[in-house]
Amino acid sequence: MQGTNRIGIGYFRCRLNPKKEHVSFTKEGEPEVECGEDCLALAIADALLGAAALGSVGSNFSKNNDPMSILNQTEKKIYFAKYKIVNLDIIFSPVSAFKKSVQQILSDLQRLLFIETEQINIKWSHSRGKDVDWMECHVVCLLGGR
Repeated sequence: MQGTNRIGIGYFRCRLNPKKEHVSFTKEGEPEVECGEDCLALAIADALLGAAALGSVGSNFSKNNDPMSILNQTEKKIYFAKYKIVNLDIIFSPVSAFKKSVQQILSDLQRLLFIETEQINIKWSHSRGKDVDWMECHVVCLLGGR
């Protein structure tokens, strides 16, 4: 895979339910998560899996997994597929869905994904309307062969 670059797109729209410990799904099939960090983790994992042509979050993991565990396992899949993360570009809405500060989230992602500050960018979009129970996260990632 050396010299190969691959791009992936991840998207998750999640219902905020602070009482949830793991991702679960509504009767309509919509994911419910505890906080913004969970929605972010699922969208990043989806982008990474897509870029490496390894399927999606839904095809790789059971529905009741912890989103951070899913992201951790996805990073390992990327590593063993002989790819490394070159860049992540993220848009998230609303910022109020996060439990942690932006700096703490970036630090956690850098540690979990073995990336540097300049390899990740998060932009915030303000929620439109009054639907504060929903979060959206769009992720574009670039993987390089190692």
